[in-house]
Amino acid sequence: MRQKGLMRPGGILTRPLSYSGGERMAQVNMFRFFENLVDPLRRLHRTRHATKAAGPFFRATWAPVSTVFWVTAYCRLVVAAIEIGLIYYMGRIVDLMDSSPPRCGP
Repeated sequence: MRQKGLMRPGGILTRPLSYSGGERMAQVNMFRFFENLVDPLRRLHRTRHATKAAGPFFRATWAPVSTVFWVTAYCRLVVAAIEIGLIYYMGRIVDLMDSSPPRCGP
């Protein structure tokens, strides 16, 4: 059974919002922005018939989102390198604290 207020005109399931209209419009605009990044109904092939081979089909289907995929993969690699650097630096700090003699008093 479908509950009232769970579907909005854009087609994304959301809970009924109870806060001000400005915040709701910001959320709707954000969803609309991400929904319109890739047009799912765009023509993928210039030919009139679909290809029967798997390779060309997947290349043509993957083409609209390949740039987003590679940018995301690059950003994830950069973040992973930064995290590894932070873990390494934290280990050096712990080793430096362990090697120094404890100071008692002023």
